[in-house]
Amino acid sequence: MSRRLHVLLAVIALLLPTLASDPARAEFLDWTDEVWVPGNLGPNTFSGGDLGGAQATLALTDASGSAPVGWPQIAPNISGFDHSFRVRGDYSSTVDVTNPAHQSIQTRIDLVAPVSNLVFALGDIDTGSSSSPYSGWQDVVVVTAFFQGVEVPVAGVALGTAVAIDANGNDYATAQNLTLYGRNGNVANGSTAGNARVTIVGPVDRVVLDYHPGNGSDGVPGRGPSNPNSQVYQIHDLVFDHQADLSLTKTVSDTTPDLGDTITTTITVTNAGPATATGVTVRDVVPAGLTYAAGTIAGGAARDDSAAP
Repeated sequence: MSRRLHVLLAVIALLLPTLASDPARAEFLDWTDEVWVPGNLGPNTFSGGDLGGAQATLALTDASGSAPVGWPQIAPNISGFDHSFRVRGDYSSTVDVTNPAHQSIQTRIDLVAPVSNLVFALGDIDTGSSSSPYSGWQDVVVVTAFFQGVEVPVAGVALGTAVAIDANGNDYATAQNLTLYGRNGNVANGSTAGNARVTIVGPVDRVVLDYHPGNGSDGVPGRGPSNPNSQVYQIHDLVFDHQADLSLTKTVSDTTPDLGDTITTTITVTNAGPATATGVTVRDVVPAGLTYAAGTIAGGAARDDSAAP
C-alpha cells in the first residue's frame, strides 16, 4: 500500500520587500555637517545622515590624474545653497585644455549601500563673460550613475535660465547619462540662474560627475578657450530614500525521509537594511509526491495555505 509523505510547509506572507523604500526621507550627505580640507582631492569618507557608519567616499581627478584639478572645498552661500561642494578647475597658460588628457575633472561618489530616488542640485553652471580670459568658456557637466557596475538612467530639470539639459547625454554614446551645460552668460555667486536638479530613481551605488570645458554654445564637451583661468560648479546636498536588502534561505529537517515521515521546511528572510521593509509575500510550492499537513504554518505576520495540496 503506497502512502504519501507529509510535509510541514512554511508559506508565509512576510512584511519584507526586496529593495523597498522607506517612506521617510533623510539627508544623505549634508555639506553643512561635513568637513573637507580645501584643496584635498580625496578620497574622503563621509558618515553623516542616518545610514550609520561609513556611507560614501568622494574623490576628484582629471582624465590624466593630474592638472587641472584645482581647489575643491565646501563653500557657504553660493548659488542659493547654504553649503555646497565646490568643484574648481585651475586652468592656466601652462595647461593645454585642448589636450583631451586635461579636459575632464571627475568627481566620483561611491555609496556603501545602494539608495533609491537620489536627488541633488548642481549650481553655477554657466558660460564665461565676454572679457578675456573667460570669453568662449562653457561649463559642461555630465552625470552618470551606476548600480552594481551597470549604468542606470539619470534625469534632470533646469532650475534657472542659465543652464540647459540634454537628456540623451549630448555627444556621449549612451542614452542613460545626463549633460548639463551653461548658456546665456555668466552667473554671479549668489544667483540661482545656473542651478539644476538631478534625479536618479535607482537603485544606485555610484555617481560620476565629469566637468568639461565647452566652446560656449552647443554643450559639447572637450573644447574651449586655451586659458580660461579658474572655473567652478557646485554640488549641493544628496537626498535619498533608504532601501532594504533582503536574502532568503530554505532548509528541511530531513533530506532523506521514509514514507510516512513528517518533515519540516523552514524559510528565513533576513533584512540587512538599512531600511525597514514592508509588503513582500514569500511563497513556497509543495513538491510532487508530498502532502501538506493543513494548519501547520507557524511564524510570519500573515499566513495563507489555501492553495496547498
